[in-house]
Amino acid sequence: MFKNIAIIIIVIANTFIVTDVFSQNTKDTTDHLFRDDLLDHLVGKWSITSFAHGSPFTATLDADWVLHHQFLHIHFKGNEVVPWFGVPMEYEEYIG
Repeated sequence: MFKNIAIIIIVIANTFIVTDVFSQNTKDTTDHLFRDDLLDHLVGKWSITSFAHGSPFTATLDADWVLHHQFLHIHFKGNEVVPWFGVPMEYEEYIG
């Protein structure tokens, strides 16, 4: 009986020691902003020139951080009419 109680006490003590050693720091030292070096380099206004299906293609791309620096908002707008759609291509994308 004494042996069983001693084992239970040891297990409980080890649980508290392990929990204390491996627990995370509860103090938040971050600024809660999403950080990414690659995405930071995309921020700004870009002029795009390329070829699509053998035809020249130009567009503008605007990228800005939004919603308290949690998402990168990308707005892409083509300057030429896409032949099979009949309108210029335009889309918005959020990366976070």
